[in-house]
Amino acid sequence: MADRALLADVRTDVNSLNRQIRAATVEQERLDAVLRRPENAEVLERSVFLNALLIRKGISWTRIFADLERIVPYNVKVLASGPR
Repeated sequence: MADRALLADVRTDVNSLNRQIRAATVEQERLDAVLRRPENAEVLERSVFLNALLIRKGISWTRIFADLERIVPYNVKVLASGPR
């Protein structure tokens, strides 16, 4: 009996996770559609380029922002990075 209850709990968890995956997939498709709009093409292209460059060079966005957090004075707000 305990095995059946455990199996039922596992099935419930799997179903819940599958619902979360479907919801995340729908949200990802919605966001992808926004990024593919013509007015966002330049930003998307730059983002893809920069991410590919960072991956190729082995640089992490997390590390970059952690370094910025460490070296930028507390009263300075970074509004943009990279060439404009």
